[in-house]
Amino acid sequence: MNNETPEILNLALKDLDELCALDSRVFQPDAREDRDVFEDRLKVFPDGCLKCVIDGKIVGYLTSELWDSVHSMEINRKASVFHNKDGQHGFVSAFGVDPDFQRRGFGTLLLNAYVSLSVEKGIKSIYLRPMKEVLNFYYRYGFKSVGQMTSDGEVHEVLELLLS
Repeated sequence: MNNETPEILNLALKDLDELCALDSRVFQPDAREDRDVFEDRLKVFPDGCLKCVIDGKIVGYLTSELWDSVHSMEINRKASVFHNKDGQHGFVSAFGVDPDFQRRGFGTLLLNAYVSLSVEKGIKSIYLRPMKEVLNFYYRYGFKSVGQMTSDGEVHEVLELLLS
């Protein structure tokens, strides 16, 4: 019998293979992250890299970094480019849930855990650049549009969640 009790834990370097495989299930090839990018994020800001685990399997993940100010939100960019351990703004660089586990609240659990971590660290706001298909998820959560950016010829909303 499957136990669907989720655990939110920190991602680790040992999770890279499973993380990359899941990223490939969640996103189209042009929106996937490279293994070395995930590895960099795990090394640069391990506290900001979370996983949702059910029965020993990673079903969701969130990677992030801290910034002094808002920077380029390109996908597949290493955290070491802009991360500042004393930054006051969180940036969610990758966030996905296995398609077989979507719409069951696991993404919300991951985001709740990240928001709690951010509040504990004194972060003032969280930024992200979501795919159009999931904008409503973030709006329902409380994120607000603060502008747009163009990436690979497409216009994307930039969203912010104020924490303080």
